Amino acid sequence: MKKIQLGVLFISLLIVFFFSSCKNKIKDTQSNQEVSVGVAEVQFALAPQNFEYPATLVANKKIDLRADVGGRVEAILFKEGGSVTKGQPMYTIDKRLYQAKHDQALAELKVAETNYVTDTTDARRYQNLWDHNAVDKIQLDHALAQVQVAKANVASATANMVYAQTNLDHATVKAPFAGKTNVSDVRLGDLVVASQTALVTVVDNSNMNADFYISESDYVKLGESDQSIHEKLSEFKLFLPDDRLYPYAGNLDFVDNTVDPTTGTILVRLKFPNPKLILKSGMNCILRLTRSNEKAIVIPQAAVQQLLDEYFVYVVNQKGIVEQRKIDLGAVSGNMQIIKSGLKSGEQVIVEGIEKVRPHEQVKIVPVNTSVTGS
Repeated sequence: MKKIQLGVLFISLLIVFFFSSCKNKIKDTQSNQEVSVGVAEVQFALAPQNFEYPATLVANKKIDLRADVGGRVEAILFKEGGSVTKGQPMYTIDKRLYQAKHDQALAELKVAETNYVTDTTDARRYQNLWDHNAVDKIQLDHALAQVQVAKANVASATANMVYAQTNLDHATVKAPFAGKTNVSDVRLGDLVVASQTALVTVVDNSNMNADFYISESDYVKLGESDQSIHEKLSEFKLFLPDDRLYPYAGNLDFVDNTVDPTTGTILVRLKFPNPKLILKSGMNCILRLTRSNEKAIVIPQAAVQQLLDEYFVYVVNQKGIVEQRKIDLGAVSGNMQIIKSGLKSGEQVIVEGIEKVRPHEQVKIVPVNTSVTGS
């Protein structure tokens, strides 16, 4: 019995020794296979900063043309999509009613003018008779009063004549300025309601306004005074929808004097010449300004990780241990990311092998060659 117990004890000791040896070998293997990661040093360097905003182009002059008088469209006198000059006739509204009222007003004016001449002549005759004591004062006063009535009638008839002439003139709708037209909104025979029915849109694309909203934080970054900020705003470049640089420089036209409290933005307008008519009203473009004289903390973009709405990097400390560090991002500068807070110059961030590491692990670092490049 004792022999059996001694045998069991011996076998148990062998098993314990075997597993202890295996565990030590695994530890030695793990220490010999320490994870290698590529790291980059956090830099405090000159980094181009891009200020970029979407902008909607608006023509300097644009109008939905409407007639001042109502009636049926008798003629369309322009080519849709073509150019028009200022004062060029574009539509004719049925003139018959306005011509009749004009002729009536003209006839009434002539009657009023004739009555005024007659009453003036009578008044002069009564004045002469009064001077010779041939009529009494009542007759003279009545004659003079009739002259004033006739004069007022002439003034009223003249006003009616001007009104009728204006309506007759407005029956021919003319271009308010030179520009290009869209498709006509009415056709021959359509009924036009005065001041309500849109006839056509006329656009002057010779100059285009680019409206955009700049954040209040970026606004104050541009300069130290209102004047210096406005000078920087004038340096924004316009990029077309295909990301090509527009070849003509813009001029600052307007900066709002208040900040929108709901969005924290300020409305800015730049005016761009459009000699080749490349720009169209309603076009969506990008306004961009690059500043290259600002120092900032920068790291390669590859080091930045995102979890929900937060950003972080893995930092290797002096002992070779991995730390997870939360960061606040600034603008992107070429292949580099500007960091507002969370890192200091000289620290090592993991750029390559991020998927192999976890916080608090020991790693072997391998420097990665990185450099700041512009956009």
